[in-house]
Amino acid sequence: MTLSIRVSPAEADPLLYTGSLAEFPNITRLVLIYSCDQSAPLIDVVCHFPALQELHIRDVRRHALADPSASAVPPRELRSLALSAHSMGPILVWLQACGHLPEVHSLTLRWLPTANLFIVRVALQALGGALRHLDIDMKPFFSVYSTFDFTPHHNLETVILRDSGRVLRPKDSIILMINRLVAPKLERLELHLNLSRLGHAILDWAAVDMYLSSGQFPRLQSVLLKCSTQGHDHGDHDFLRNALPSLGSEVFRTDW
Repeated sequence: MTLSIRVSPAEADPLLYTGSLAEFPNITRLVLIYSCDQSAPLIDVVCHFPALQELHIRDVRRHALADPSASAVPPRELRSLALSAHSMGPILVWLQACGHLPEVHSLTLRWLPTANLFIVRVALQALGGALRHLDIDMKPFFSVYSTFDFTPHHNLETVILRDSGRVLRPKDSIILMINRLVAPKLERLELHLNLSRLGHAILDWAAVDMYLSSGQFPRLQSVLLKCSTQGHDHGDHDFLRNALPSLGSEVFRTDW
């Protein structure tokens, strides 16, 4: 059962402080959108849902998440997180302090603030082999790509790497990250690239083709290269199909 909540400034106090959310004990999926400047006990709100398995938090502004109370204990079945912007630091720190991070199997991190980079790297190490699904904005990692390490996540089944192309990055830093994937159970890999900004030369495509078809991923069923919808060019798709010939059309596809 899913509950979606969009909290505006006028609704924040009556909704978050009256205990009305405790009326939903069977919610397993919570989508919380908090577009307010005032600090709020959102972490304590999450604890009102004892059956929660999947948590999505979006649009949280800087310093809008109040520190959790001493009694804030994560829902026991919480396994999936989708966090964006300024929600991820406080949530990950809380879950790690409670010893719950190794229980998380699916992690999506979008619009990752550079200020939270260290927290995210520590959290990823704590997740280790428990992680099955990773969907992450890679932009903040390009400054430290040489130390970014996928090797603890040997049970990954799905990996989605997103690059907005809005900043310069070392050439082939993406392939260096892919090369660190040690995930024999990997079934699906997605690369979301803004080729209109990056250009085709951002990757050594022959190296990508060789690595993905080398037998490192015996369960690999799908490789999706998703181009930016801004300034998309049909020529990008033709180029990509020719650049990765070893994967075959049954595995490799492109999209906008």
